[in-house]
Amino acid sequence: SGSQRMLNLLQKGITVEQIRNAFCWCHEFGVKAIASTIVGVPGETQSDRQETKQLLKEINPDATWFNVFVGIPNSKLYRFALDNTLYEYIDDRGLVYLQGHNDRAQRYYKGGFNACIPFEEENKDITNKPKISVLISVHNTEQFIEEALKSIYNQTYQDFEVVIVDDGSTDRTSEILLNLKDSRTFIYRNPENLGLTKSLNIGLKLCRGEYVARMDADDISHPQRFERQVKFLDENPDCLVLGCWYGRIDSDGKIWGSKEPPTEYEDTKKQLLIEACVGHGTAIVRRAALVEVGGYNEQYTYA
Repeated sequence: SGSQRMLNLLQKGITVEQIRNAFCWCHEFGVKAIASTIVGVPGETQSDRQETKQLLKEINPDATWFNVFVGIPNSKLYRFALDNTLYEYIDDRGLVYLQGHNDRAQRYYKGGFNACIPFEEENKDITNKPKISVLISVHNTEQFIEEALKSIYNQTYQDFEVVIVDDGSTDRTSEILLNLKDSRTFIYRNPENLGLTKSLNIGLKLCRGEYVARMDADDISHPQRFERQVKFLDENPDCLVLGCWYGRIDSDGKIWGSKEPPTEYEDTKKQLLIEACVGHGTAIVRRAALVEVGGYNEQYTYA
C-alpha cells in the first residue's frame, strides 16, 4: 500500500519511504522489481487507494500484482470483518468476502482468473457437488435459527450443503450463524433487508445441488426428511417438486395443528385449483426445474 495508515493496520513493519528507497535501489542496480498490493482491506478509503496509485507511479515497478482482500479464518482482519458485519459472503472454507468483492475482482484481475463469488454456473466448484442444497433465508430469527439448523445438520442423509441468505438481520442472527456454521455451509449477507423472494433468488444462484430443499428459519425438519425425499425423487424422475405432511408449531415448539396435503397425483391436481399442496418449508425441488422457470417471482413479498 502507498498509505502509511494501511501499512500500519496490516502490521507490515515498513514505511512508504522504505518502499520508495527499495525500488530506487533496484532500478539503480538493474534488479527487476515487482510490486504486490492488497486492495479492499477493511477500513480502506478512496484516499488510501489514491496514495497507492501515486506510489506505484513513482516507483515504476517492472510488474504489479493486485490482490483483492479475502479474510483468512482467525486472523485479526477476519474477526474485524465478522464483528462489524462487513462481509457479503462466507464460503465453505470459512473465507470471508467483503461487500463489493466481485466488483473489485473484476476490476483488478481483469479476467485473469476467476475469484468472484460463484453466482454464475461456470464459476461454481463442482468437484464435491452435493446431492442437496438446503436453501434458507433468515431475518432477525435469533430465537429459532439454532434449532432449525441443528435439525438440518442432524439429518440421517448427509450429502448436502446449506446456503443461507442473511437478509439484513439486526439482532443476534448473524452471530449465531457464524457460531453454528460448519464446513458445508455458505452464508451470504444482504446489506439491507430485501425480502424473502429476492433473497431466495440470490441463494438459488449459489446452490450447487441436484435438488434444492427449502427451510425457513423457524422450521424444524424430521431427521429422515432428506433420506425419504431423495429416495422418492431418485425413483421418480418425472417428479419435479415434492413435499410432505407437516405439523404447525408455536414459538415454544409445541405442535398445535397439522396439515396433510394429498399424496396422490390426481388428488394433487384437483387440490391445486384451490390452494398450494406443498408446504414451502417441506419442499424439495429439482434445481434445474426451479432455474428453468426463473426462480421465485419477486413481485410477491412471500414465496
